[in-house]
Amino acid sequence: MDFFFNPEGIAIIGASDDPSRGGFNILKNALEGYSGKIFPVNPKYGSIQNTTCYPDIDSIPEDFDLAIYFIPAQFLPDTIRACARKNVKGIIIESAGFAEVGHEGKKLQEECISLACEKGIRLWGPNCMGLIDGHTRNVFSFLGNKNLWNLLRPGNVSLIVQSGMLSAGFLMMILDRGGMGIAKMCSIGNKCDIHEGELLEYLIADPQTDVIGLYVESIVDAPYLMDLCRSTSKPIVILKGGQSPAGAKAAQSHTASMAGNYTLTSHALKQAGAVEVFDVNELADLLRGFSKTHSYRSIGGTAIVTFSGAGGIITSDLLYNHGMPLAELSSETFTALQQVFPEWMPPSHPVEIGRAHV
Repeated sequence: MDFFFNPEGIAIIGASDDPSRGGFNILKNALEGYSGKIFPVNPKYGSIQNTTCYPDIDSIPEDFDLAIYFIPAQFLPDTIRACARKNVKGIIIESAGFAEVGHEGKKLQEECISLACEKGIRLWGPNCMGLIDGHTRNVFSFLGNKNLWNLLRPGNVSLIVQSGMLSAGFLMMILDRGGMGIAKMCSIGNKCDIHEGELLEYLIADPQTDVIGLYVESIVDAPYLMDLCRSTSKPIVILKGGQSPAGAKAAQSHTASMAGNYTLTSHALKQAGAVEVFDVNELADLLRGFSKTHSYRSIGGTAIVTFSGAGGIITSDLLYNHGMPLAELSSETFTALQQVFPEWMPPSHPVEIGRAHV
């Protein structure tokens, strides 16, 4: 999977010199952050953005790992064959026009999957925004927001989003609000090949990632995903699309996803230790919070500091009802707390700071 994030050379199929085109932004972003060799491909140009442009893939003078595809869907089979001749390992397909548009698109997508499997090429997407790495500053995406490069900073939060424009909007929202940096942002669209489970496994092993957020409309391999959630102490926060009948129907036309039984999915995720949220703001808030703690599976329990005795009681009850133990504070902690409590009141847990200055 690493060749998607750290490729040895990339070709941009559909690169453009027109700022109104997505192919312009893909090339511009790659030139801004990626340090390897970049090969724009478009027969209309000899040079784009001061970079040599090639009329087709076969004209590129050397092999490369990754292709970013942003031309009409019907040309993908020929692109896969040409990429195989250059020993390409993966293709990020940011174009739409595949299974999400109906029978003919689904037929084309299945043809491409079969062909890529035959040629040993992995497919990311289609119908997606691509990926962003906050540490390497590799931005393999058509995202054209002018504030991206000012706001993008490395951090420990990674995201897997089964959408194109939502991932773009969500990324800019959390960057604009601040409080956390990005390790990796992965927009996977129809996930015809690469899916959320494979990326989750990669991010669990990624030393730059401490917390992982997902927006998914369907789950390709639920047992695999549940095993991954159980295997790690990294918090995994999931927003599941298609909870309602109308939402499930919309998911089918959005990314060709069969949303499945939401109730079963929700309970399964909870059993696996994932944290479920119900809107993008809640997802952002929990990711921001977990980015400061790195883990939520500590045997030490939870400490409560409150200005109100009743607040401590309510919080203790809430933790108990969610199966979360209250921390046992050490004698050293109580000794330190006694320094700010009145002599006549020994500190206890929950720690009620409202009385500390009485």
